[in-house]
Amino acid sequence: MRLGRDERREARDELWEQARYYERQHAGLGFDFLDAVDAAIVAIEQFPDAWRPSSAWDGEPVVRVKQVDGFPVGIVYLVDDETLVIFAYAHHRREPNYWLDRR
Repeated sequence: MRLGRDERREARDELWEQARYYERQHAGLGFDFLDAVDAAIVAIEQFPDAWRPSSAWDGEPVVRVKQVDGFPVGIVYLVDDETLVIFAYAHHRREPNYWLDRR
């Protein structure tokens, strides 16, 4: 199944903020982060129901979190009809569930 994509502006902003942070830590790490995010999104598109539902959201549609391999970041998303909606690229050390008001 090929899903359309709706990435919320706040999510896109935090994605780029985190990529810049990683790049400042070590040259090339920001690009590695973006590559890992892209791989995670491809996995979500292929198997959208494979990851655990978020315990912070008990409504419909189901909000899920896919971890980004190699980084302390989870992609918070749902699938609505044929659209992948990304709410956050949530760093594990940020305030828990800060993204709830984006839903």
